[in-house]
Amino acid sequence: MNIFDKIVDQFAKKDPNVKVEIADSGVYEGFEGVKRLFLTMGARLFARKGASPLMMIMTPVIELSRDGKTARGNVAFLRLPLP
Repeated sequence: MNIFDKIVDQFAKKDPNVKVEIADSGVYEGFEGVKRLFLTMGARLFARKGASPLMMIMTPVIELSRDGKTARGNVAFLRLPLP
């Protein structure tokens, strides 16, 4: 299992509304879309010399609804290139 498999494994597999968007890469919907983003595009982008897929999460915020059935999150991060 590589790092991208581990990232994908963190997403909800059974929720048809799961989606991910990274910068201007577009919106990838459904678990298959999440896999497509990280296992194809992500792997190619971070395979280049000097690229780093590791991101330092600085201020994660997760807000749960009153009924506990939904949540939304906001994360800011700083991404530094490898020397």
